[in-house]
Amino acid sequence: MPGTAIIVAVGALVALGHLNLWVILAATAAGAVLGDGLSFWIGHRYRDRLRGIWPFARRTELLDRGEAYFLRRGAVSILIARFVPVIRSTVPIAAGMLGMRVGRFYAANVASALVWAPAHVLPGVLAGTALAAAGAVSMRLWVAVAALLALVLATLWALRVGGAIGYRWLGHGRAALAGWAARRQDLAGRLGRFATAPEQADRRISALLVALAAGCLLGFLALLEGVVGRDTVVRVDGAVLALVASLHNQWSDPVMLAVTRLGDTSMNLMVSGAMIGWLLLRRQVRLAAGVLVAIAATAALMTAIKLGVQAGRPPLVTPIASGFSFPSGHSTMAVVTLGLLGWLVAGGQGGQGGRWRRLALVPILLLIVLILFSRVYLAAHWPSDVVGGMLLGAAVVACFAVVFRDLRHEVVAPLALAAVVGAVLLAFGGARIATHLGPDLAVLHSNALRPSLLAEPWRDGGWRRLPTHRSDLGGEGEEPILLQWRGSPASLAAALTGDGWQPLPGWSAAALGRMLVPSTPAMDLPALPMMDRGRTPALTLARPGGAADQRLVLRAWVSGWQDPVRPDQPLLIASVMRETSAPIARLLSLPRPRETGDCAAIGGLAGGAPTDRSLAPRDGGCGGVLRLRPTAS
Repeated sequence: MPGTAIIVAVGALVALGHLNLWVILAATAAGAVLGDGLSFWIGHRYRDRLRGIWPFARRTELLDRGEAYFLRRGAVSILIARFVPVIRSTVPIAAGMLGMRVGRFYAANVASALVWAPAHVLPGVLAGTALAAAGAVSMRLWVAVAALLALVLATLWALRVGGAIGYRWLGHGRAALAGWAARRQDLAGRLGRFATAPEQADRRISALLVALAAGCLLGFLALLEGVVGRDTVVRVDGAVLALVASLHNQWSDPVMLAVTRLGDTSMNLMVSGAMIGWLLLRRQVRLAAGVLVAIAATAALMTAIKLGVQAGRPPLVTPIASGFSFPSGHSTMAVVTLGLLGWLVAGGQGGQGGRWRRLALVPILLLIVLILFSRVYLAAHWPSDVVGGMLLGAAVVACFAVVFRDLRHEVVAPLALAAVVGAVLLAFGGARIATHLGPDLAVLHSNALRPSLLAEPWRDGGWRRLPTHRSDLGGEGEEPILLQWRGSPASLAAALTGDGWQPLPGWSAAALGRMLVPSTPAMDLPALPMMDRGRTPALTLARPGGAADQRLVLRAWVSGWQDPVRPDQPLLIASVMRETSAPIARLLSLPRPRETGDCAAIGGLAGGAPTDRSLAPRDGGCGGVLRLRPTAS
């Protein structure tokens, strides 16, 4: 395992309170000094004899590279090389081999170690702190982020590996075919020599693209058969959709709605119009016509398949999902439109700036993956709809690439084209998101968060249907619910005000500044917005917990149930947690839950009033008793 990964992981353990920061910093710096010092001694002791000693005998270029870097930069190379992979292990050896003075070396060695150690440990501390806070807020949110990140990385990896394997097999296949053809003098041998000739390289690339298009089409037809036959595909669709639905939360919902708007019909028209307009401006009429035909033909073919299959959408749909389901129009057109853009930017032949073109391809691929994921996340399509749209769109892009293999990038100006389309996405996409995000969220939440009606009045036994514990990921429970309340969050806050409960500071730059002071009282720190079933608290209050670094925090969430007697009033569920402001690495303060509060924390709600009512003992309740709102109020 790389040493950098170990050091960052150790920094995370510091953030979790298992290790002392200053001891780890000292050990890391000392290890860095000793490691480079040992390398320097080896170079000083063995000099040029190292070139005959393993592993340098087999990799002499390592020493050559280290020597060249040291000769070019001198003592500064010791400072810089520590932060540069590969050469950091050879520059100290090269310094010893070339006779650098010991005192001068150790001055640079120690100075660089004192910078290098915190540069690696402190990011681990910050990462551990962020993960600890993220896990407390909502594990489902970070599972969703991790799943999406894994999907993006897997896509990039698959494209890179697939391309490398394709080119490698193409080269091996050419060599094998050339050897076979060279031994034959018949027609098959002449055809083999023609196919493997160096001047036929473009034809071989075209053959690879044709094979890719054929594979995507075969995959699409196989999936189509499964959707029509309603076999295993249907069961897999339901399972995947249920899993993704469990990741919904109030922070990722608007992000996914915004992303899905970037792939709707209006935005596809804007992006394709920008591409075609740019090509016409560059006098690439044939290429512009090809883009137009590819997009129009795909839309017509996709519509025909939808009408033929007539597959229904998932039961819960967003306001921007209507009509038949298979294949996903969003997915198909996003892959075609953005895929054509990606090919114009990074494909074809010739041109300058190949590295920058490949770099510009990353956000295009990222947007495609996000749009595809958003359709499943929002339950606007079954997963098979999205995969089918992706396969159909990829086949169209591969066919387009075959037809226009003679593209010259000097004429198209790919980086300028990417900038133009990016500006269109930012301007028109931003405006479209701003005008549609609010209504989209309202409809999505009205579907997903519509409260259920209790079978009997809440006070007469319906309270038993409400959750006993806060829930984050499905199937597991967090801290117990100590309080049920029928009424608005404002009425609950008013009832608690006289008992010392008060709002906490909100999250802001000033609040983050106070977190950087280890001695900040707990009541001056903001509360983590812990989620229940993906919902942030409707009310958060706190009161001192007996010491400056302690507090009791009450968080109340909308339960998702309605009382048939008073359906106009929400039913709230609340937990009470005792939190301690524990300094992390003696550098910053982050409130950490320590234990669940007791009935005394919310005793003021009862107050001995004759209209109050305590219910029977219940698992997870406040000392066996759940306190309810007084009937009189």
